[in-house]
Amino acid sequence: MQQSLKKAAILFEKAAKHGFCTAQCNLGNCYRTGRGVMQDEKKSTRLYRLAANDGYIPAIHNLGNCYYYGVGVRKNYKKAAKLFLSCAEADSDSCFMAGECYEYGRGVTKNLCKAIECYTVAVKHGHEEAKEALTRLASLR
Repeated sequence: MQQSLKKAAILFEKAAKHGFCTAQCNLGNCYRTGRGVMQDEKKSTRLYRLAANDGYIPAIHNLGNCYYYGVGVRKNYKKAAKLFLSCAEADSDSCFMAGECYEYGRGVTKNLCKAIECYTVAVKHGHEEAKEALTRLASLR
């Protein structure tokens, strides 16, 4: 299995060098987790940024996570929130994370109404954690 992960990382590397944003994002995942390559969170963040600059939604979300959790970069809720909000309509995970930003005031002004909006949209796309968040917020009222 480890051998096939190394082969996959090599192929992602070749495609990433040619500017394929899917490969850049996948290679970023390899570096973030250490699968097939030596773990390097800074390199994963750089790869996500490359793919995000081309508008690749999964990379935008992953880069948002890097800023939100401080993976490969210094934690920056404002940048994370901006990234999540930029692709929230196209990605239920980003919509959920935007809801979290609004719920806790991370990178944006705390706004429970907007948090509920984000969570509701994420739930419509099958996001389970968003369902739990809505239940939690409903119990506060």
